[in-house]
This record gives sequence, structure tokens and C-alpha cells, in this order.
Amino acid sequence: MVEALLYELRKKRFQYYGEEQASPEKLNNFVVENLNDVEKYLEQLYQDNFNEKIEASKAIFKLSMQPNNIHSLAQNNQLISALSRLLLDEYKKSSEFTLNICCSFLLLSNFEETHFILSNFRLGATMMRVVDFALNRVLYLRGDYDDQDSKNECSLLSNSISNRMCHSLSDSCSYQNNNSLTMKKQFSIITVGLSFLLNLAEDVDIEKKMTKKSLVNLLCKCLYSNIPGAFSVVLVFLKKISIFEENILYMAKEERLFCEMRKLISSSRTVLTELSIDLLFNMSFNEDARKLMVQHEFISPLVRLFKQSSTNSLTCLLYHISADPHAREVMSNTELPAILMKLIKRASESLLEENLAALAINLSTVLRCADCFCKNGVKYLLKRTKAFNDVLAAKILRNISMWTMRLQQIENKNGCSASFAINDKPNTFSQNVTYQLDIKLRISQHLWTPHVEEIIEMCLLSGNDSLVVELLGILGNLSNESMPSQKNWFGMISRSLIEFLKTKIRFTSNQVDTRMEALAVVYQILGCDEISVNLLAQEEFFDILFNSFQRGVNDTELVRIFLLIFTRMLEYTVTRREVMSVRGLVRDAIKFTESEQIGVCMAANSFLDRMQEFDRDEWGGYGNLGQAIIRDRFKAKNKCVDEIGKLYA
Repeated sequence: MVEALLYELRKKRFQYYGEEQASPEKLNNFVVENLNDVEKYLEQLYQDNFNEKIEASKAIFKLSMQPNNIHSLAQNNQLISALSRLLLDEYKKSSEFTLNICCSFLLLSNFEETHFILSNFRLGATMMRVVDFALNRVLYLRGDYDDQDSKNECSLLSNSISNRMCHSLSDSCSYQNNNSLTMKKQFSIITVGLSFLLNLAEDVDIEKKMTKKSLVNLLCKCLYSNIPGAFSVVLVFLKKISIFEENILYMAKEERLFCEMRKLISSSRTVLTELSIDLLFNMSFNEDARKLMVQHEFISPLVRLFKQSSTNSLTCLLYHISADPHAREVMSNTELPAILMKLIKRASESLLEENLAALAINLSTVLRCADCFCKNGVKYLLKRTKAFNDVLAAKILRNISMWTMRLQQIENKNGCSASFAINDKPNTFSQNVTYQLDIKLRISQHLWTPHVEEIIEMCLLSGNDSLVVELLGILGNLSNESMPSQKNWFGMISRSLIEFLKTKIRFTSNQVDTRMEALAVVYQILGCDEISVNLLAQEEFFDILFNSFQRGVNDTELVRIFLLIFTRMLEYTVTRREVMSVRGLVRDAIKFTESEQIGVCMAANSFLDRMQEFDRDEWGGYGNLGQAIIRDRFKAKNKCVDEIGKLYA
């Protein structure tokens, strides 16, 4: 085992010098240096002859390759001080000398105990300078550098190095080969230097100091420069520092970074692809970064990778990207919905994997994806919900049921506005209407007919509050058109269902979400016919409604739903008188016309308008209640105008 490790270390030593392969002859000639000769090597480092400095740096590098020597070398402050000072002063003069010292420091930094010692000599800042200079030299040799001052400096240094190398090589060695060898050494310096910085960055305080010295810019520059062997180090480093928001904000401004990442996720090297996905996941917590991912067309290659292997990090990344509505639209035009449905069906666990289900929930808010789930998934999702009390599967079904309601609203525009106001937010109904009508039969007509009774039964028997919320949400999106043939909501109402709804609406329960969804179901029942309303009235249902409204006036969402329910109750003779006789209801509704919540304001105005219309005398004029409503609304409006005038005065 030790011999194998020593062989690998020897092999790496020769690879750092730009050689493609370490020959057996070179490995056999490898001499293990003596730790007792450190003082001699220190003296050689200060010689005027640069070749002696290079030989001394090689010897120290060989010593640092032996793990047993690490502790002694790290404790030698004189040695570390000399190497750090020489690296800072001489890194522009010799690539070989620089590479030897960098490799020595890298081997020392592999041990956490040495980090404090190395950081005391400001080696982090020095190494960033070394890497930046090596990178500039690479760009100059390639002819890609634009900074004239740095270009001149690199030109002089590169020429002097090339001349010195020409004397040491045979006369047949061409200038192009010299440049190639110089380039390889710069690649090694960059890779070794970044690896050293990555080791030091395990200390968060040191990492923050590096980022203040433009570490992110340096890493991005390395990535753009296509340095062989440095991709993995750069990606690991970027992934590490991307957990801090300020670094993500900087990276989100670098559009070129996303262009490079777009290439890397399609790389044939699995390691680079995985590192790229991890980095993109960290960046996806930022909204601007997610938009750039969509803009640079990341979704298609990510979906192809997801089809090959649905790893957890890739699923999480797609889930984060799907937070953007435009991204969900793009995803709906790929194979992703079908792949998701296959993976969900293949799931063997009792509950769906959270990240996979969360992605499916987001996508089910898009019509094309909901249509894909409907074709062969509703029955399976219901079966899984019933068997395992799977809340996540129920959430997917609830989103699909919202499309059922929306498509029925297109077909019957007369009942669109009020029902839409309960179950959706304003300005979200933006899907292509032509496509909606094309798939209307698949989603809106009889999709839920075979399952309504089963959903009601699950709702009544389930002891899981979260599951009950989702099941009530499904029922709240079902109108008479979704009921079994020759039945409507009246045919589905039972005494046990009424008692269940009464229990959930009462304020004795602390489940606010359950109360809201139960009210949505009541709203759908009130849209059925007068027989269903009479059945609710016989059970003293409306007394509970009025009492709950009085206790929930501080919750704007509850107020909005209650006002919509009261507006619908005005349509029936049996409940109209009860609504008009409730004390304080009109006063509260007038107060809510000035609400900052647009939905509440619209619901309050709609309720008062209907109340006025139903309170007329035999000649068609407004009755006492109607006149009082007009008068109070006028006073409230004038009071608001006076307050605005005082504010501007």
C-alpha cells in the first residue's frame, strides 16, 4: 500500500513539469531527500545562481512528498518564511521554481493542522497573485490578452524564459515547443495554486478574506480560459463559495459564466457534469440566476440528463428552476412531465420522494403538464393517496382539479368570475385558450365523476389534517358538471358530510387552512340548486357561518370567502332574508370596501351591490336597507377622500 502511494506521488511529481508520462527510468532515479539537510537547502535558496535555487526547491518538494516529514517542515518557521517570501519575490522569474514551491505548499496544506501556520504568512494572497500572473501569461501566449501593461510584462518575461530554456535544450528544439512547455507549466501552476487555495478555504474566515480580494472573479476567469486539469478544482471552489449570498449575487451578473456552465453540463466527463449541477443548484436560490438559466436554455440539456439519471441534486435543481412561471411553460414542452409520471409510478416507497413530488406539483400548475398527468395518472395518484395517506400525491390532484374548474369556466362564462375569485389569484389565468379548448374534454368532462364519492369518503375517514386540506381543496374545485351522471352536489350531500363541514368551519378548530377549504366546498354546494340550500338551512348551517364570520373579521382571506358565500346566498329566497337580517354585516362589508387587498375589496363591493338590488320596494326604488347602504358607502368614500386631502396638505 505504501509502495503504491509512493509510486503515485513520484508519478505526479513528473507530471507537474509538463511531461505526459513518468518513465520507469525517471522513477528509478528518484532520490529521497534527507530531512536533516533542510538547512543546506535553505542556504541554497539564497544563492545568486538561480539553478541552485531551483535544485533546492526540488529537494524541499521531495521532502514534502513524504507524509512523515510534514509535521517537521510545517514547524520550521524559518523554512516557511523563506519559501513564502521567495515565492512573492521570484514568482515572475521562473516557472519551474514557482511550481516547486507551490507544490510544496499544496502538500503541506493537505493537513488541516498546517492551515493556521500557512495563513500567518499571507500565503493565500500570495498564491492568488501567482495564479493570476500564470493565467495572464497563458492568455498572452494564446494571444487572447487585452490589457496592454500586463501584456508587455508577460511578453518580456516569456521571452527571457524562452531564451533561458533554449540554452538548456538541444538546438533542434523549436520556439513553438518552448512555448508549449511554458504553457504546460502555467497550467500546472494554476491547478496547484487553486488546489492550495481550496484547502485553505476550509476555514470560513480565510475564505471570506479571499472573496474580498476578488476570488470569484479569478475563478470565473480561470473557467473562461479553458485551463486543462483546472475545471474540477474551479467548479468545486465555486460550489463551495456559492453558499454565500454575496458570491451568488456576483456570479448572477456574469452572463458568460452561464454560457460556460451550459457547455459543461453537456460534457462527456461525468465528474464535471455532476459538479456543474451542484454549482447550478446553489446558484438557483437566486431569482436572477434562475432567469439566466432559462434564458441560456439550460432546461433542455437538464431534462436529457434527468431522463438518463434522475439524481437528487438534478431533481432539486429542476424544482428550483420551476419556481419561475416562464420556466414551467418551457418545461411543459419537453419530455419532463411524462418522465415525472413514470418515476412517480415506479416509486416503491409508501410516500413519494419529496423533491420529485414538489417538482410535479409545480408543473401541474401548467395546463400541458396537467393534461399529461391526467392521461394516465389520476387513478394511480388517487390509489396512492388512499393507500398511503400521501399528501404530496393529493397536492398534484388538487392542482389538476383547479384546471378542471378553469376549463369549465371557459365553457360557462356566466359562472366564471365568482368561482374563479375563490380558488385562484388574479391574473394567473394566462394559458393559451385554444389549447385549453382542445383538451377540455380530457380534463373537465367526467374526469372526476368516478372518484367523487371515493374522495368524500377519504375526507370523512382521514385523521391526517394535511391530507384533509388537500382533499377538501379538490372538492372545492368540483362543480355540478363534475358529479356522477344524473346527480349533482345535492345527490352527494349526506348528514355526515354536513356535520363534518360544520366541525371544520367552527372556530373551535385551530386549522385555518382546513376552515378555508371547507368554506370553498360550501360555496360549490350553494351553486347547486335551492334544494341543497334548503338542506343546509335545516341543519342550522348558516348560523354557524354567520358566527364564524364575526370571529374571523381579522383574517382577510377568510373575509373574502365569507363575502362570496353571502353573495351567493342572496340568490336563494330561503337564505336571502337571513343574510339581510344579520346585524353588523353591512357595516363590516362597507369597511372592507376600503381594504388594501383587491380580492376582499371586490368581494365586498359585489356583495353590497347585490344587497342593494334585492332590497327594492314595489315601485322599484331602493328600500330602507338599500338606501342605508348607499348613504354609508358615500360617507365612507368621502371620509377616505378627506384623509387623502389631509395627507397631501
